[in-house]
Amino acid sequence: MIDLTDNLTRLFSHVCHQLPERSFLIFKGKNILCARCTGMYSGLILGLILVIAYSKITNTDIFKLLCFAVILLIMEMLGEKVTDLHLGNVDRFMTGIIFGISVGIGLVLPIKQLLGGRK
Repeated sequence: MIDLTDNLTRLFSHVCHQLPERSFLIFKGKNILCARCTGMYSGLILGLILVIAYSKITNTDIFKLLCFAVILLIMEMLGEKVTDLHLGNVDRFMTGIIFGISVGIGLVLPIKQLLGGRK
């Protein structure tokens, strides 16, 4: 029988470091994604849903959200590298989800506007 978690772990190993101490360990203690990547992919899906359901998001809103998310992500990563500040997995997940939401919205809104004829 094929083990789905082993296959997913191998698949995502190309895009995620999968360090156990930076991961939520589920599926019998196996880590498919680190906390930040889990947040990013969850946020991406949530962003796609939000932009489809909520039509009042503008390109300016996306740009502001994406800038905020990138700055937050850089601050978090530099904070861990430069200082002794070691954020937990929940913090990594939250910065990842904010970034993922902004990317999800940024991917879909221009397509939605093109198809709907809005500017």
